Amino acid sequence: MTRLHCAILDDYFNLSLSSADWSKVTDRIDITVFNQPFAGSEAAAGALKDFEIICAMRERTPFPRALFAALPKLKLLITSGMRNAAIDMEAAKNHNVVLCGTQFARDPTAPLTMGLILELTRNIGRENARMHEGQPWQKFVGHEIEGRTLGVIGLGKLGGKVAGLAQAFGMNVIAWSPNLTPERCKEVGVTYATKEELFKTADVITIHVVLGQRSMRRRCWKPCARERSRARRSTCFRSSRCRSIILSASSITWC
Repeated sequence: MTRLHCAILDDYFNLSLSSADWSKVTDRIDITVFNQPFAGSEAAAGALKDFEIICAMRERTPFPRALFAALPKLKLLITSGMRNAAIDMEAAKNHNVVLCGTQFARDPTAPLTMGLILELTRNIGRENARMHEGQPWQKFVGHEIEGRTLGVIGLGKLGGKVAGLAQAFGMNVIAWSPNLTPERCKEVGVTYATKEELFKTADVITIHVVLGQRSMRRRCWKPCARERSRARRSTCFRSSRCRSIILSASSITWC
């Protein structure tokens, strides 16, 4: 029987082989784990050209049409989660690649968002690091989040969870997105705001919108000149018209 080859991508923590029982398939499938991002689309095509099965990790490695064309042996592409905006769905269909997603029993993003907010306002991580280094105690002054205003951009399933957690911490929550309605805000129990009101009044802003034409159009393998020195090749996103946006790390959380 011909053995198949399966690639697991972007396993930065080397946890994939211990997170599932692979013994049920290893009698007929050879598994290779890639724990580092590819330098570009050509590198990805060269490394993956002999694989019939690829397990992708959400939007970490993009699969544009050109990459499908460079992987003639690929028959099955599996992505963690039920949505992956970095995969060209039509290209997968045109190349007869079966595309599957996995459902999560729980979603850790909302609690992680609150963790980021607490870190930004209370400096827990920095104070902990200083303590372990033997530095003088308590250098950073924290800010209470109770009574502060959280601006949520995108009040879908995830944004709604974040809003509920923020309210449990005593925060006032306002929300906006291009398609958001006052009725949806009432359903979640938050205050509807215009875009201008949200950016003017929110103490913290968290963004939970779907990757799409109006947000971040595609992942770019080649960074622009001003980003080249920052080594952001694997994390740079560009819209159709590249614009430089500077956000304050003390007031924005990205999840």
